[in-house]
Amino acid sequence: MTELEIRRLDSGEVTAALELTARAFINEPFVVGLFGAEFTARYAAAREMYLQTPRHADDIVVGAFIDGALVGAAAAEPRHRCHHCPGDTDSMYATNAAAAHARQDRDHGWLGRIAVEPALHGARIGSQLVEVTADLLAQTGVAAALLDCELHRVSYYETKGFVVVDEFSGSVGNGLALMRRQLN
Repeated sequence: MTELEIRRLDSGEVTAALELTARAFINEPFVVGLFGAEFTARYAAAREMYLQTPRHADDIVVGAFIDGALVGAAAAEPRHRCHHCPGDTDSMYATNAAAAHARQDRDHGWLGRIAVEPALHGARIGSQLVEVTADLLAQTGVAAALLDCELHRVSYYETKGFVVVDEFSGSVGNGLALMRRQLN
């Protein structure tokens, strides 16, 4: 494989990262549960959902590139910017995630949506995105990173130093794990 470059994205590249996220998650059980079995309608709905993701100036958004092509993306929210901690309740997922976060200390960052172009799964791009994003979070003074994932992804994140600290249900009744990794 040509050398992988991982760097922070500029604001003009974020849309492409969110579109990549829709492609990467299109067959995940929560996306199928939210938007149905029909592929094209599911992709359109998932794409729209991710494109409407609110972003803040201090969010950390990184991309992985091969020969200038975006092949992976990750986002993180630094300490006291975690969107789950204010207790958003616009969905069952948000309500349950906020409750799980409330059981944790508030001095954490949030690592969300590690997405890799589906054709490149298994090429360790996601692993490198996790490490770079965690390092960038640590540089902001965050002592720990939280993330949530479907239960079938727990073993993957355990190999990255995360441990399960809570479990909760998502919007489609799917089981989710809240995981934590010490950074500093």
